[in-house]
Amino acid sequence: MVVSPSPKRPGEPFFTVLAVVALVVVLAGFAPSFYLRTSDRPPLSSMFLWHGISLTAWYVLAIVQGALVSVRFSAANLRLHQRLGIAALLIAIAVIYTGIVVAFDFYRGGTTNTILTPKGLLVANLMNLVSFSVCFVCGVLLRKQPEMHKRFLSLAGIVMIGPAAFRLVVTMGLAPPMSLAIQFGLIAAMLVYDRRRLKRFSKVTWIGAGLIVLMIAVTLAVG
Repeated sequence: MVVSPSPKRPGEPFFTVLAVVALVVVLAGFAPSFYLRTSDRPPLSSMFLWHGISLTAWYVLAIVQGALVSVRFSAANLRLHQRLGIAALLIAIAVIYTGIVVAFDFYRGGTTNTILTPKGLLVANLMNLVSFSVCFVCGVLLRKQPEMHKRFLSLAGIVMIGPAAFRLVVTMGLAPPMSLAIQFGLIAAMLVYDRRRLKRFSKVTWIGAGLIVLMIAVTLAVG
């Protein structure tokens, strides 16, 4: 998201599509509790509002950034893509900071869900943020290596849709663990794309799969 391929090599629409899918999951998952929240429900805290706004902005910007270097690739769009990288950095910091505050607010308030205790939910939320941070930082550091850059930033979005995917499947009346099918489905799509595009599996995609497995293992161990 910070820097893209050189002007001689257009980007790949696949990663823009991934960002669109991730945004759809976020919008659908948080529609009842955030985007379409009714006035008869308790008001959200200001920090929760800012977290929702910053996270939404992240996914929207991911779509814009991907489109700039894949749908209508040009030197001018590449320059704009690079400039918007500063906005991406600021938004990522906002996502992480507000996410940490909200996670501990939930914990202090005894918030839980259908399968996790307050402590387990805290760990799950923090693990999401840590994984997001790792993928984002790696994406920035590897901005001059397009293959790894775009995959790490796509993974940053995928690891963060866990809470939205959970809410979505519960709203649909499905078993909560089905939310993992959404995340692993996106990872599987990346692996298939890797195989077709690169003729091999990118190690970055495997790292993403490993992060999700690690998040699940740590969360279940805690509770």
